Amino acid sequence: MESPEALPGGKELWQSDKNIGAVKDPEIMSRKGRSSTKETLKYNDFPGYKLLEESDGSVSVRISDRSYSGLHILKLLAFMVFTIAAATVVREIFQVTLYRVKTETNRVKTETRLTSFPLFLYGSLQESLMEKEPKDCEVEARIRKNYALLRNSTVKQTHGISFIQDIVLLPDEILFLVRLPSADSKLISHNSSLHCSFSTEINTTVNGIDYLEFGYSTQPRAAVRCQLPPPDTHWSATSVALVGTSNYSSDLPDIITAKLGSIDYSNPIKWDYMVYESFATEEDIVVFAKGINNRQGLNIEPKYLRCIFNNTIETRVTLSAQEIFRCEHPSEPVRYDLIGSKITLRIRGKSIPSVAYYEIPLTFNSNKTDQDAEKMNLCACTMVFNVAKYIREWVIYHSHLGVENFFLYDNNSEDNLEETLAGLSSEKYKINRHPWPWTKTQESGFSHCALMAKDKCQWMMYTDVDEFVFSPSWLKQLKAQANLENPLMNTASKPALWQLVANLSTVRKRGAATGQISLRCRNFGPSGLHEHPQKGVTQGYTCREKQEKRYKSILLLEAASLSLLNVIHRFQLNKGYRTLYLNASKAVINHYKYQAWSEFKAKFRRRVSAYVVDWKDSRNPTSQDRTPGLGNRAIKPHGWENMFCEVNDTALKEYAETVFSLNDEEETGYNLEWQ
Repeated sequence: MESPEALPGGKELWQSDKNIGAVKDPEIMSRKGRSSTKETLKYNDFPGYKLLEESDGSVSVRISDRSYSGLHILKLLAFMVFTIAAATVVREIFQVTLYRVKTETNRVKTETRLTSFPLFLYGSLQESLMEKEPKDCEVEARIRKNYALLRNSTVKQTHGISFIQDIVLLPDEILFLVRLPSADSKLISHNSSLHCSFSTEINTTVNGIDYLEFGYSTQPRAAVRCQLPPPDTHWSATSVALVGTSNYSSDLPDIITAKLGSIDYSNPIKWDYMVYESFATEEDIVVFAKGINNRQGLNIEPKYLRCIFNNTIETRVTLSAQEIFRCEHPSEPVRYDLIGSKITLRIRGKSIPSVAYYEIPLTFNSNKTDQDAEKMNLCACTMVFNVAKYIREWVIYHSHLGVENFFLYDNNSEDNLEETLAGLSSEKYKINRHPWPWTKTQESGFSHCALMAKDKCQWMMYTDVDEFVFSPSWLKQLKAQANLENPLMNTASKPALWQLVANLSTVRKRGAATGQISLRCRNFGPSGLHEHPQKGVTQGYTCREKQEKRYKSILLLEAASLSLLNVIHRFQLNKGYRTLYLNASKAVINHYKYQAWSEFKAKFRRRVSAYVVDWKDSRNPTSQDRTPGLGNRAIKPHGWENMFCEVNDTALKEYAETVFSLNDEEETGYNLEWQ
């Protein structure tokens, strides 16, 4: 060995002919009795050297004659980029191949099972004989081809036959989602002719049948709600069926059985832990799911989630907020093959039960004209349950103020709501009823409404059907123009509410545009009434609390943030927009909240908000959503008729009576347009 060469840190390098040196630290040698410096040496201790570990445990340093140049670094980076790109291509090819193999395997298995199952010989649906002609569009032709072949890898497409596709256990009912073969298909017309069979001995009645809206590329479904079997009975979801009298012959039973596929239906899906809806945009897929973000304001990070299509293809989740999750579309090679396949979320490796299915963005429809048509100025969206007796008053009143279209998310109504809406439609009011069977999902329903109406409306009013927008200035203007035939709808002015929104939309503050207008609520009490007022809530309830509470909003749809986050009818906005809070002198919400007890007690059924405790639950007794003086049972308090009465307020009553009165000179009095 040659003489030692001094190294940084007081260490010595003994060079050899092979340009290899053993490093020895006298301090370590004396302490441990061996020549290993393994514990003390680091690469950055010796710039220009390479550390090597010898067979005896000692550490050596290789002397380097050169350092890495810029060219070497560029070559290394190029190699890394090439390696990553190659790995991505291989992964994509593998996923596509795996998807197609699984799809074909599931299809063959399902067809074998279905053809050997005798109950599928019975048809339960009426099917339209007319089929639409294919459109002259290459993309649409491809969609239609995949629609027919790969609608769902576990469902055989058979004319005249439907399948129970999914089963959901709701709090008070069980929901059957039935795949229909065509948009014109209907289940048996009368509910009384259909019942739910859980076994040969357990049968329950049907509470309601609805037909869910479907996208351009997805197949229609029926939602059948049945009474739950008695709590002391045992049943399995694999044995359920819907049985009724045939539309064609009273002797032939109609049976719709649970499909036999790759999905395990040993237990129904629970309503509080599931993916229940999806909506396709041109940029991404919006997925709605319960049971992930269970506390308001606490959202799981998207990096822990994946979007799964047909249990084979996965994409990134880019956003997580409340029950809203935004996912990337599958890549182009398999996107159209996945149309109609189940979509779900996977959290930390575990997939969530799902009843949602993938569809292409509606903007891919070559015949879509909504974006080309001029948007309506002002629309309204609300979630409803059994509001047939109120809805005419709410629609007619707000239509007069300038609301052009109404979107009603029907949460399993059991009254004659559809019949009432049909009557309003015949009177030329634009109403869109959207069946929404999901429990405690008001915020998600409003988010879905914002997505669905974005291409149709500029502004969206979010209020309940017992809430009426009113401005004191409208009554003053009405009195000042008493000689006009129609004071607020003359040719010189716009409808009152739309005029207010148009004026406020131009207000800017600190560079931010108005993206949302929020109005305070005035809560009205029973006003001495024992039953629903015959002339409507605006005429019957005239006494209210003095203090104004909470806000309800009118939203500029393009200003809503990507999260679609909303709390108590108010949305989170994109940067560059602000919420304008109105003083009551400008406009206010008359909230007929505390009505006659016979009407009010229905609120104990269930609260629609995902994050509001039901009143029957003893938790959170101080919530502002609860009614002062009430516990967690629907027991009428003493003196209810005179509660919540501090201010006598007849302004809206007088306004509505003047505008909507059908004058009757006889002693019988007057009627209003909604009666």
